[in-house]
Amino acid sequence: MIEVKGLYKNYGDLQVLKGINLHVSQGDIISIIGPSGSGKSTLLRSINLLEKPTFGEIWVEGKLITPPDPYLHFDVIRASKTYAAMTQQGMDDKTAIAEIKAKDLLKKHEGAAYNKLMKQIVADHFEDAYSVRRRVGMVFQHFNLFPHKTVLENMIYAPMKVNKMPREQAVEEAKQLLDSVGLLSKIDAYPGKLSGGQKQRVAIARTLAMHPDVVLFDEPTSALDPEMVKEVLDVIKKLAQTGMTMMLVTHEMGFARELSDRICFLDEGVLIEDAPPAEFFSTPKSPRAKEFLDKVL
Repeated sequence: MIEVKGLYKNYGDLQVLKGINLHVSQGDIISIIGPSGSGKSTLLRSINLLEKPTFGEIWVEGKLITPPDPYLHFDVIRASKTYAAMTQQGMDDKTAIAEIKAKDLLKKHEGAAYNKLMKQIVADHFEDAYSVRRRVGMVFQHFNLFPHKTVLENMIYAPMKVNKMPREQAVEEAKQLLDSVGLLSKIDAYPGKLSGGQKQRVAIARTLAMHPDVVLFDEPTSALDPEMVKEVLDVIKKLAQTGMTMMLVTHEMGFARELSDRICFLDEGVLIEDAPPAEFFSTPKSPRAKEFLDKVL
């Protein structure tokens, strides 16, 4: 469903993500954990193109959502005249590919063929960010509800404006979703009258109103008081039972262990471990992961 290939993100000289490779299948629940500043939220925001990757590819349901890069496709490189010339001279496959990528030789040597290739990749695979965000929902740390709109108005705004849903249908679906998160009684309230936990539950319901294929949660409980955390986690657990594909950046280690299919541990922009929860929490392979778990468990 989601494929991240060689993802880098720089802010000037600061390198936040350093070559992330990650695969998410339909129905997977992936928890992304790691110390502050490790690139967790940047990775999640890149998948929804709220951050523009510096280099690399992100595929969602077979569609390329980042600018096409032929150097990430070895079959493309091997089909080039540049590759053929280098291997005919005796250079082995791995060395030829590495040199072509490092020296940008496709762009330098292929000319019109390179430009045609780029256009073909776009025509065959590319999908713009607007379309992707309709199918990849995101729940933010600080809720991001419209403060001047009621709960109902927050719920129906995107379905009507983006999905062109009739108001009557949008209202009916909003009521069902609010009921599912225990907030139907707050339908006419403004966000300022809700607790933090209630705001986050509305935010989750609002995301679901767009009928996403996958939901990204960016630290959904970190802005909440401790007594409000459980009510939000219970909603996420209920959503997990429906088979929804989810990726969560979280500091709730017990929750990540209980709910996740896989744990992805990031440190300094590098995906150090990607393992099932039982394996990661009991026998982490890297010294850095062991050090992290010793501090948080």
